[in-house]
Amino acid sequence: MSYADRKEFGPRQATALGLSLLLISFLSWAFINGLVVKVMKIAVGPVKLIKPKDLPPPPDTPPPPPPKLDEVPPYVPPPEVDVNVPQVNTAPAIQTQNVVEKPKERVVEPPPPPPPPPVAHKIIAADASSVAKAIRNSADYYPPRAIELKQQGTSVCSYIVPVTGRTQDAKCEGGSDLLDRAAEKLINNQKVKPATEDGTPIATSARVKVTWVLPKDE
Repeated sequence: MSYADRKEFGPRQATALGLSLLLISFLSWAFINGLVVKVMKIAVGPVKLIKPKDLPPPPDTPPPPPPKLDEVPPYVPPPEVDVNVPQVNTAPAIQTQNVVEKPKERVVEPPPPPPPPPVAHKIIAADASSVAKAIRNSADYYPPRAIELKQQGTSVCSYIVPVTGRTQDAKCEGGSDLLDRAAEKLINNQKVKPATEDGTPIATSARVKVTWVLPKDE
């Protein structure tokens, strides 16, 4: 709605506005001059204050009678209760004392004595001269079959000389089978002087070579 559509402010509206402003002005003046309070006093009337001394005294009410003795129940003592408290054996306090151990003196043990020097045992080797003599005469032990087959060579033999001095357990290899068996037969059962240790006979082992050469007339 635009301003042109509004109704014009006429005399009636001006009169109402003027009365409203007049009423507001009058009430403001009355409030400032205490007129409103005076009007309230006239309408309500005087206010009468009541003092405590003007109040009537309370009625005389007798106190309640004391209770009769028969109404009080007799005193009943509580029952006795036996309480067995176990006795605790308290051990006496042990007083400890800090003992400072004296440091032990270090004992230096002397070094062990040196071991005794080994006893030099006197060992004398076996006298196998009889075996050497048999080897030099190996032609006497030459197998005839080996001569026929023109076999010759060297047999390497090992044997044992027991305390009895009779050679045994000869083992030979390196030549032909015929020559090795002949060399074992040559060495076994030879009588030799056994080896000794501090004068006591002992068993020993030995090693020799037997060389087989065909006779020249063959």
